Amino acid sequence: MIFTAAGLAFSILAVQSCEFIEFSGVVGLNVGAAGLFSYTDPNGAGCVEYPAGVTIEPTDNTARVCGALAAFFGLIALCLILFEFCICKLWCARCLLSGVYAVAYVCQGITFLIYNNGTLCTAVGTSCSWGQGSTWSVLALILYFISSCIMCCTPRPDPLLCKHREHKKEEKRAQEMADEIIAKDKAASSAEKGASADAGDNSPAEHAGGSTGDEAAAHASAY
Repeated sequence: MIFTAAGLAFSILAVQSCEFIEFSGVVGLNVGAAGLFSYTDPNGAGCVEYPAGVTIEPTDNTARVCGALAAFFGLIALCLILFEFCICKLWCARCLLSGVYAVAYVCQGITFLIYNNGTLCTAVGTSCSWGQGSTWSVLALILYFISSCIMCCTPRPDPLLCKHREHKKEEKRAQEMADEIIAKDKAASSAEKGASADAGDNSPAEHAGGSTGDEAAAHASAY
């Protein structure tokens, strides 16, 4: 879960970065930096979104869409993990998560199509170099892949809610067993008291019967 959350954070940073690539040699922009959705303003205005009228090349559009999809699928993976961790296990969740992670890290890798930009990188006299956003994108890709491997190799923990329910069931079962033992002890104690009472009632009668027999024998011997 930690690797997935970190991958999602780096994926978002890569999408929002205005320094995915650093370029040089572009006419009118000697040196600068650009990202998927924004660029570094050469006049010192900081990170600025591309104007509405600017032409976006197909490879750049693909990189932008895949960057957004990578963050989106990373968020889905994190939500699925949290749901299974806190509430309950999902049927076929491992297969679902494997597919989500695969889409996330593949899309994250496709963001590097921005290095194929015909205006900034591949035109005559221009060149592009590694930017901070590229570092974020590589880290996100690696973390998504590691998360996928860990998910396949580690056991699924019991959800916290299920653990709470099981704990309550165990407490109830233990209480029922204790009540049953107490009831049995009370029944045994009552039976012992009843037996003792019956024995006490029979003893005087036997004693009286014995005394009468002795008196009759004595009287017969006198005659």
